[in-house]
Amino acid sequence: MLRLTNKRREEASVKRALTLENEIELIEGCRAGKDSARKELYTLYSKQMLAVCYRYTGDVDAAHDVLHDGFIKIFTHFTFRGECALSTWVDRGIGDAGDRLPAETATFQPTCGE
Repeated sequence: MLRLTNKRREEASVKRALTLENEIELIEGCRAGKDSARKELYTLYSKQMLAVCYRYTGDVDAAHDVLHDGFIKIFTHFTFRGECALSTWVDRGIGDAGDRLPAETATFQPTCGE
């Protein structure tokens, strides 16, 4: 059992190193306005962010609207500076779109500080 755990840790470590290199290319592509990089960013984070949006809205259609508004904001104002993980920055951008919901639409209030 311990061998499997160690093997999985090693695989995860290699995967993280590869992801870091790919992430840098992805960030540069998004900054340059490349559609392929934007598509990859959306593909990487859309499912996770849809779940966050659903917690904000409680409605699938409204969650998709918030998700798309958030990604439009991210793509039109790509200001990632590398001060946090890319996933954290994307989450914050999507969260900002959810924060702009009317009070009667929002069902979830984030607890983290700004």
